[in-house]
Amino acid sequence: MASQPVIAPHLRLWHNAGLEFLLAPEALAKAPLLQSASAQARAPQTPSSPKAAQSIQSTPKLSPATQQRAVKPQHAVSVQSPAAPPATPRIPLSQWPENWRAALEHLRTRTPSPTIAWTYQQLGEDLHSNTPSAQRRALLGRFLKDLHCPAGTHAFWPVSLPDDNNIPAPSLFWSGIHEMRARILILMGSHTMRAVELPFSLRPLQQCRYNNCLIWIVRDINVLAEAEEHYRETLTFLQNSLRAFGK
Repeated sequence: MASQPVIAPHLRLWHNAGLEFLLAPEALAKAPLLQSASAQARAPQTPSSPKAAQSIQSTPKLSPATQQRAVKPQHAVSVQSPAAPPATPRIPLSQWPENWRAALEHLRTRTPSPTIAWTYQQLGEDLHSNTPSAQRRALLGRFLKDLHCPAGTHAFWPVSLPDDNNIPAPSLFWSGIHEMRARILILMGSHTMRAVELPFSLRPLQQCRYNNCLIWIVRDINVLAEAEEHYRETLTFLQNSLRAFGK
């Protein structure tokens, strides 16, 4: 069906009187006097007042990203974080081998309730053999002095024992950390990380939490003993970490 013509209001009177054509200047002649209803519907609407025009102009335009956010639901969306690695199984003290129980008793006679435990791969040899390393012992003494550690706050707990052929025993190691209730573990070197089966890939001077213990990773003790710059770097890391822990 053809659309009905729409007459401009100021020309409706002349159209009703029978006027169909109008002689007009060229500019006006080119302007359409009659519009179909569909064409008028397609034409842009002009604000009826200056106030309405100002309101239209002041309406902000939304970017596509803003429009996409605007249609999202307002309720929070819960994102499930990856599950924490399972803790290392603890062995009851009554089931420990005799040599490991003796090692724990030896530790408790010196530091009954330490806050911080240290470990490295050769610690069992340095504590329970006839050939301890004087260089490593001197380095640890220097750390304790430079960190101004009060007596009884630090303990040294091995990951293996000489009479077990220095084979790592991670379950006994973590059981010992639990028994002494240490809150911080200073773990020295990547070989020691593997020996205690730490389920994280960390670099020196990083930290993590595992088995209810805050763990600070530092370089291998032999590297620290031979390179002064690495010692100073590690000392600064431990000083800052202890300061943050005490806040």
